[in-house]
Amino acid sequence: MGWALRKEENMGWVLREQESTGWVLRQQENMGWALRKEENMGWALRKEENMGWVLRQQENMGWALRKEENMGWVLREQESTGWALREQENMGWALRQQESTGWGLRQQQWLLDCARMKAAGIQKLPFLLLQKMVISRKVLVGSLVCLGAVAAVIWAAAGSGKVHYLPYYLPCPEIFSTKLQYTQEKPIQLFPQLFYLQPRVLAPKRRDVLTVTPWLAPIVWEGTFDPELLDSAYRPLNLTIGVTAFAVGKYTRFVRRFLDSAEQHFLRGYRVNYYIFTDSPQSIPRPQLQPGRSLVTVPVQGYPSWQEISMRRMEAINRHVAEESQGRVRYLFCLDIDMVFHNPWGPETLGDMVAAIHPGYFDVPREQFPYERRSSSAAFIPEGEGDFYYGGAVFGGLVEKVYEFTKMCHMTILADKANGIMAVWQEESHLNRHFLSHKPSKLLSPEYIWDDRKPKPPQIHLVRFSTVNKNYKEVRN
Repeated sequence: MGWALRKEENMGWVLREQESTGWVLRQQENMGWALRKEENMGWALRKEENMGWVLRQQENMGWALRKEENMGWVLREQESTGWALREQENMGWALRQQESTGWGLRQQQWLLDCARMKAAGIQKLPFLLLQKMVISRKVLVGSLVCLGAVAAVIWAAAGSGKVHYLPYYLPCPEIFSTKLQYTQEKPIQLFPQLFYLQPRVLAPKRRDVLTVTPWLAPIVWEGTFDPELLDSAYRPLNLTIGVTAFAVGKYTRFVRRFLDSAEQHFLRGYRVNYYIFTDSPQSIPRPQLQPGRSLVTVPVQGYPSWQEISMRRMEAINRHVAEESQGRVRYLFCLDIDMVFHNPWGPETLGDMVAAIHPGYFDVPREQFPYERRSSSAAFIPEGEGDFYYGGAVFGGLVEKVYEFTKMCHMTILADKANGIMAVWQEESHLNRHFLSHKPSKLLSPEYIWDDRKPKPPQIHLVRFSTVNKNYKEVRN
């Protein structure tokens, strides 16, 4: 033979040319391909025009296999080996058998067969080699046709049924087939079917007042909401609302009227827990409450001045939320005890953090607001700043939001106390400073914090909650 097969450790094996053989495979004119004589290496396989692949002459390497344009693979020249299987440095292997296409350089078996047949004197070498290539090409085409037919069948079957798509990026798509075990037969429907007047975008019910803040918080006025619609949304939630009020010293005289009016107007039909903070629990009356409502007295220390009592309110509410009410109520309102309900107070007041616009300053510019103007106070608000003046008699919201709010106000009150300062309107000044930088999510109009000593302007259509006429000097003494 004049040549040998030399085993390659990382390549499997290669057909290596023997310089001593001095023979070549000559060009076959009738088949469109040739075996051209190699001057330095012995022989090579030239490009076959009809089959789309090339074995080009390598002057100093021996021979190579060129890239097949229609098959997408390349055998590159190797300087050290004399033919074009390129060493893979990181993988330790090169050019593996192409199983997906059904053909390839299967360890140069064809070339070995050609050489053996040539040595044996068989003259039909080109025909046999071409026959192998044609068969391989037929196998490839047949495989592609079969795959196309299978894909068409699957597509037709999928199109005839209902297909469910899942996003490819979901790590656990099986969760969509999991059914939750409900304790009720059907989930709560937030807004059941109701018949009510269609809202008119170009015909608002209130044109005389501001109904939304610049930060898109609603301002609740009579005529801006549908109480029946809201009640149908909140009542199925089975909420419990808490109410805190301070009855310290002579303010215990206002407890009964406060509770009686609350039972008549405050969130009727909902569960309510009244928390009365007092230094005299035995003097707190026990009126008849609706089912689902409770009255709890919370003992607090009495202080000699009403200003000190007012300053201590934030601290007491914050501690009570942390120790008890956070696990018992969903919403918490903090109200003054010397006030009375006149009309329904419903779920329209519920929100994340709710503040009430003071009745004495809802119609004046902010230059007239009684903010704390001393820069040494933690409640300081400079001239030219401020949105509204909020009343300290009404605030509330989600219990966790109320907790954070009262904590921050208590901290600023302590800062002022450490500096020997008392804000001009005690905790109300700190409340306004907090709401300047932490905007409330909902505002209640002065209808919810009215002062009966003031004449009712035309903008106030319905007074819901207002202060009781009293002698402030006598009560606070």
